Amino acid sequence: MYKRYFIIITAIFFTAITSNQIKAEDLFLQAKKYESTGKLEEAKNIYTSLIAKNNNDQKILDSIESLNIKMLLAGYPRTALTSYTIKSGDNLNSIANTYNVPYEFIMELNNIKSAASLQIGQKISIPGYTSLLKIKIDTKKNILILYKDKEKIKQYPVAVGKSDSPTPKGIFTIENRIPNPTWTLDGKNIPGGDPKNGLGSRWMGFKERTQYGIHGTNQPESIGKSVSSGCIRMHNHDVEELYKIIPKGTKVEIN
Repeated sequence: MYKRYFIIITAIFFTAITSNQIKAEDLFLQAKKYESTGKLEEAKNIYTSLIAKNNNDQKILDSIESLNIKMLLAGYPRTALTSYTIKSGDNLNSIANTYNVPYEFIMELNNIKSAASLQIGQKISIPGYTSLLKIKIDTKKNILILYKDKEKIKQYPVAVGKSDSPTPKGIFTIENRIPNPTWTLDGKNIPGGDPKNGLGSRWMGFKERTQYGIHGTNQPESIGKSVSSGCIRMHNHDVEELYKIIPKGTKVEIN
């Protein structure tokens, strides 16, 4: 009899687990559907509820981080946007400098395919929350985390300095942003885009320690390791994503 009760209880237990798993999968698929149809806030609400119940599910973590970036670049929350009307003599660089927002961010937010396509009188939106962005880097875990105020937006894997050339600790400020930077090695300049260029596709240098910064790499296999000369290496696709979000003046905390 006891054995029979044990079998029944076990069956009920596993049925409940399976039911919960099916429900979670259905919710996940619903979130994906919302996301694909532009209902980003609804999708995020579902992902957030799912991750609260299982914060180790990498599929959900990846989905919510991807959505966070999508929402950031789409200008959420909309109340934080400033409307700007294009005037004679304007160009994307001048507007970006005025508002201290990467021009790539402005282009993506407004679906601008070419800087030359701007028209006098055209209204565009400018994100007003880039001052809330900050970066934290954990050199022990080899991760970089992007925050908007206290909200974690996305976590990226990175490579940091090796033992004899450690990454400096402290709080730094992004001072210069360079696409396809030139890399000087043994007195020779290696242009951006060259496969031998160790800086990869983007450079974001620190004001306080000008020889250090966050950059891409031509050695993607090094990401996740302590192998650099002190800089923070990222996969090129990751540093390109971060680059179009992070403005000059962004604080970087390294521990």
